[in-house]
Amino acid sequence: SFTLKGRFKRRVKFSDLLIGHEFNDGVLNPPNWQRKLILGFLNRFFPHLDVKLGRTASALAPVVLECKRLKVSGASGGGELNKCDVVEDTALLGDYFAEKPRSPAERLRYFRRAENLEGHWFEPGLEYTFEFYQNNLSFVDYKLRFGLLSIGIGKIVKGNPVQFLIKDAQTKDYLCYFQFWSERLLRFRQSASVKQHAAAETTEPDKPV
Repeated sequence: SFTLKGRFKRRVKFSDLLIGHEFNDGVLNPPNWQRKLILGFLNRFFPHLDVKLGRTASALAPVVLECKRLKVSGASGGGELNKCDVVEDTALLGDYFAEKPRSPAERLRYFRRAENLEGHWFEPGLEYTFEFYQNNLSFVDYKLRFGLLSIGIGKIVKGNPVQFLIKDAQTKDYLCYFQFWSERLLRFRQSASVKQHAAAETTEPDKPV
């Protein structure tokens, strides 16, 4: 799990603050059954995730929909940062959230409506604490687990690491960016580099004598 706490220097629309992964080298197209399984899993459990495939690839979602718990405090601060101990408190978002305490599930339902997501902003005068959690992907062996079934994605992502990144979709600025490397992932990266080098040598035109 990851816990992030801080204040914004300027207003940012909820729909513009994204979290996820980006692969500038694109990804490999896995066998059809793996592709269906992976995309089916993402669509079922992360319906708000925007997955793009091609020369570059990404999987991004609004932070307010992806965080497991959200606490909004006054600018004076909300106490020390306690990992995995964030209590949902969104009353300072106003309107629907000021009526009574709302659960994380109620927050998700509310912000899945585009008009609600577009109508709220992260404000400089408030402090935000986000808690994120995922247990499907191992950063050690780079396997995506679906119960008893697992699929290795190291080769699919060409040996490039997944990230914990948060960015502003409008300015393209990153609020934070961490990469998760492992020994196993480096093997896939080395293999992909060797294949790319071999392919380049094969397609290089003959030099004139």
